[in-house]
Amino acid sequence: QILLKARHIRFLGTDALEIAFVSSGTCDAFVDLRGFLRVTDVAAAAFIVQEGKGIVVDGEGNPLKIKMDLRTRVSLIASGSKELCEEILSNLVEA
Repeated sequence: QILLKARHIRFLGTDALEIAFVSSGTCDAFVDLRGFLRVTDVAAAAFIVQEGKGIVVDGEGNPLKIKMDLRTRVSLIASGSKELCEEILSNLVEA
């Protein structure tokens, strides 16, 4: 459902850069629900989004709490606004 509503889907090859682009407004959102993202790849970028007043949550919509452990893997949704994050989450529920 989300893919059908998206205007453009981008895969830039680096999760950290894609997440950071949410903070700058270059991308509206970043969604990866596979549970494969390494904490070392997303922690700094998630912090940048949060400092830029964006939203970063886990796949359930809860505030992202990353355990600083090299073995930790996470799912993540980052968006520039609470409204967009809620829309993404509601589309996940519908699927």
